[in-house]
Amino acid sequence: MAADEPLRTSIAAELGSVADLARALVAPARRPLLPPGTIVGAHFELEGVLGQGGMGVVYRARDRRLDRRVALKLDLRGADLARVQREATALARLAHPNVVTLHEIGAHDGAAFVAMELCGGGSVRSWLAAQPRPWRAILDVFLAAGRGLAAAHAAGLVHRDVKPDNLLLGDDGRVRVADFGLARDAVGLTSPGGAVPADPEATTVDGRARGPVAPPSADAPDDASVSDRLTQTGAMVGTPRYMAPEQLAGGVLDARVDQFAFAVALYEALAGVDPFPAALDARMAAIAAGHLAAPVRPVPRRVLAPLTRALAVSPSARWPALDPLLARLAAAARPRWPWPVAAAGAGVALALTFALSRATAHEAPRQMAQPPRPCAGLPLDLDASWGPAPRAALIAGNPAAPAAATLLADQLDTLTDEWRTARRRLCVELTASSSWSPLLGQAGRRCLESRAVELERMVGLRGQAPGALTARVQVAYYPSTCADPAELVIGVPTAAETQAERDLAAVIEEVKLGRRDVATSRAAAALAALPADASQMARGLTELAAGNAALFNDDNDGAEVHLRAAFFALRAASSSEAFEVAGKLTDALARNGKAELAAEWLGNARAEAGRLTLHDANRALLELLAARVASGRGDVTEALAASVRGLAIADACHLPACSLAALALRSSQAIYLADAGQLAESLAVARRVVDAQEELYGAAAPELISDLFSVGLAELDLGQLDASLVTLGRARAIADARLHPDSPTRAFALWNQALALGRRDPRAARPLFDQALAIIERTLGPASSDARDLRADRTRWSRAR
Repeated sequence: MAADEPLRTSIAAELGSVADLARALVAPARRPLLPPGTIVGAHFELEGVLGQGGMGVVYRARDRRLDRRVALKLDLRGADLARVQREATALARLAHPNVVTLHEIGAHDGAAFVAMELCGGGSVRSWLAAQPRPWRAILDVFLAAGRGLAAAHAAGLVHRDVKPDNLLLGDDGRVRVADFGLARDAVGLTSPGGAVPADPEATTVDGRARGPVAPPSADAPDDASVSDRLTQTGAMVGTPRYMAPEQLAGGVLDARVDQFAFAVALYEALAGVDPFPAALDARMAAIAAGHLAAPVRPVPRRVLAPLTRALAVSPSARWPALDPLLARLAAAARPRWPWPVAAAGAGVALALTFALSRATAHEAPRQMAQPPRPCAGLPLDLDASWGPAPRAALIAGNPAAPAAATLLADQLDTLTDEWRTARRRLCVELTASSSWSPLLGQAGRRCLESRAVELERMVGLRGQAPGALTARVQVAYYPSTCADPAELVIGVPTAAETQAERDLAAVIEEVKLGRRDVATSRAAAALAALPADASQMARGLTELAAGNAALFNDDNDGAEVHLRAAFFALRAASSSEAFEVAGKLTDALARNGKAELAAEWLGNARAEAGRLTLHDANRALLELLAARVASGRGDVTEALAASVRGLAIADACHLPACSLAALALRSSQAIYLADAGQLAESLAVARRVVDAQEELYGAAAPELISDLFSVGLAELDLGQLDASLVTLGRARAIADARLHPDSPTRAFALWNQALALGRRDPRAARPLFDQALAIIERTLGPASSDARDLRADRTRWSRAR
């Protein structure tokens, strides 16, 4: 279109708001309503009125020719049918799944009509108002709408009235952009390649110099009809609440006005608040200053950050087109939290422990020329807490676990170095960055302070059990997230969410310290105190606390119940936590003999992990989960392959957590080698693991039991009976001394010892079989596969006697 050619009002300028389908606005009609059964055009049979708007009446109609329901708008206020037909060609360029489809135009009794796709799911505004929506669900809806808008821009059209009311949901859940009633052919429209030919900030309308026109009040209702002014070329039209500054001023418009409106609508939906004040003068001042209202709901900074650019006062400072903005938002939806892992129970238990830091802000950002310095008073380093002397004191203070204390000291070296790096980035690099707000600065400071407190607690550990020290290695909070704006969550948590976070932290602390009964009682109290109207986040965190306690107590059935509840609650709130819970649940199901269900949940864990940047130790442990699921299915080849893949990752990583991951992988690998008949190889690996476990945990630690099983049973199968009796007798002695009398692991210790003893003295083996069977029947049930197998072994040895 030539630069001096007047802007052409598209067909939609005469159609008015298709969003009447969702809003059902009531407005006087130009002519009496037509009764059901009236035939419009050649084949549209009216069935009823859907709504009445400023441009006419919207009917529900049946297309008798194609037997489909349509929305038919009639009586378009004197629309010129030739112009409607001309502009229909332009709208035909919008053949896109996220744009409402135009089926047909025509005339009835002297009035123009248009038949459009019928969207029965309501508007996005009504969808948002119906119930609280997770931020990822909101983002998915707007990304789909954005793709529709981008298609309109590629077709050379600017919508000019983007808002939640004009985004409709079909019965199939698909989002459609509607109400192109204010659309115009673009002036200086961004090309498909993303280039912007000219900046329209101070250009002309219709090729003539023009000053700004007085905009309407910003308090005007969103559904107020502005179509009457469309005949004035260049007049300001749209909904002021969502308008870009140049649109409010009546200037020349391009696709970037849609980008601004889209960003306002998405910020409002995610953050729960209009980004700018309602009063027009204050709104324009806030836009010019780039001051956005603080969110009232938790939203990751990485999601809001791209919108900040889209809301710039200058069109040239915004994204060059919608496509790069949509790509950045889609990338921001991929959570990037680490997945710390801790061993719990007797060696074979793998607890994937929640370690998410959620920095929140309770104050609105202050408007000032220079942001406050978030690091004022923050130590330059942690030398006062950690160094050569505290390191030596930590190791000396745990004489029963020197290897575990040394491993923890190595982890503290890593964490304190990372803390210094994060502080430097927060205080030097990011404070001067335009992407770092005062609100984020304070959140980052609080994050660093909490990490420092956690490090001091670890430094002060004295007289701890080896397992408690290694658990600290695996569940430590990494400080790097404190200096990453994308990792900080902005918003005000509810009281129930805050309490749920405290309860979860308390249960994890009790698990670290090995206090089973206290962890269980804390989790039960948290569940009992949870308000009936608690949010999904609060409910999910509380169920996760209960799941952690159940895993620690070898209660796989209870863990499954709580972790399922936690997953679905947290999945509705944030995929990052759901990823971790899916991993926990996979392991619990695999250890509970539910191989097929475990495989399904491994798929869920991998799906969530696909959006994460995983720590090497976590990547290795995902392979460990895959190996356990494959073993449960009887696929020993795949179990071994997964363990090899995991070890390749863990052995190449030199962090303390990777060493522990490698130990867990080798422990499982010994079992899979034995299952594959490679007994000598299994024995060699299992002995290597026992040596490492003894060094780390001590000679009488329950962590050794499962690996002693692997060694003793391999020795038994290789004909080394005397060695097997010694090894399995040692495993039973540790179980008797350190485990609950009814622990299933203790039953397996009795069972394995009976198998070896039966080779030499079947009569002496019978009481051990009986004791083991009694425990298994009490804990796992008489009908469990373990109970059936144990009864078979007891019968076999009884006959041998």
